[in-house]
Amino acid sequence: TTLSLACQYNNADMVSLLLEHGANVDFKDRNQWTPLHIACQNNNMMIMVQLLLENGASICEKGRDGNTPLHAASENNKPEIVKVLLDQGADVNCKN
Repeated sequence: TTLSLACQYNNADMVSLLLEHGANVDFKDRNQWTPLHIACQNNNMMIMVQLLLENGASICEKGRDGNTPLHAASENNKPEIVKVLLDQGADVNCKN
């Protein structure tokens, strides 16, 4: 989706614009990943993760690989994002 692409390419302004116009924050791609998965994996811009969470992104969605956004952030060495997800209630014991 356009929202997933904006997350992939670290375009916070586009993410904000798309969310303002009703983009589905939990739409899954062919790998069953949401924009939050992509933001947690691909970028260092905390604003992207915060925008998605403020607009209702689910922190517990699993991709086809069984990974949640917390798994993606942990695997990609994003401690600041891991902290935000945990503060929002992500399950630290969730198995993939």
